Amino acid sequence: MILLLLDFDGTLSPLAPTPKKARMPRAIRSALLNLGARPSFAVSIVTGRSVHDVKALVRSAKLYYAGNHGLEITGPHLKFKHPRAFALRPVIKSLEPIIKNEFRKIRGVIVEDKGLTLSIHYRRVKDRHRVNFRQKMRALMKDMKMKPIRWMAGKRVWEMMPMVAWHKGRAALFLSRHLRRPFLVAVGDDNTDEDMFRSINRRGISIRVGRRSDSVAQYYLESQPDVLHFLKWLHSVL
Repeated sequence: MILLLLDFDGTLSPLAPTPKKARMPRAIRSALLNLGARPSFAVSIVTGRSVHDVKALVRSAKLYYAGNHGLEITGPHLKFKHPRAFALRPVIKSLEPIIKNEFRKIRGVIVEDKGLTLSIHYRRVKDRHRVNFRQKMRALMKDMKMKPIRWMAGKRVWEMMPMVAWHKGRAALFLSRHLRRPFLVAVGDDNTDEDMFRSINRRGISIRVGRRSDSVAQYYLESQPDVLHFLKWLHSVL
């Protein structure tokens, strides 16, 4: 069996100005469903989005979904939520109003509650306000350093995570064990996908969307539209 592990934003969907505006092209959705229908093939979306959010965007009950960087996973005959992360949910929730208040005067900042994690998006922040944003981020991290949380940087986003030893790579290996150790193929574009690449490199193939010299991915695709060509090629060679 082959397990295909795919990031969503920047991989299956072009990067959008806001999380709510992201859309997966119909051709990519069709290619995913074609691959997922094969008896010797499984498809999982491994994303920073919540499972509820990404399932609404993909709209298929036949795929696996690893949301919140793998802290929650659902799919055929599988339902998992990291117990320690779930226990720390009240801490994450209590910090949300503090963060929103801190950035209320910086136009373009979006604070997104994703259940088990929190995202601070700054893609729409004007260049002239970036210095102020970075100063406030550093101050927040310093003020919250004693909290049971950790910070993770993505593309124009800071992720506030519960302090647990878990990431996309751990989620990929969890799915691998559930499916009796298939051959793994991972595709992603963000810093958060590097954990997934690092974890599966000895068990399969890792592919980064966009070339980056410091990536641990074994291969790369030139840009996000090439993901569709890759999925179609994969279907044809199988």
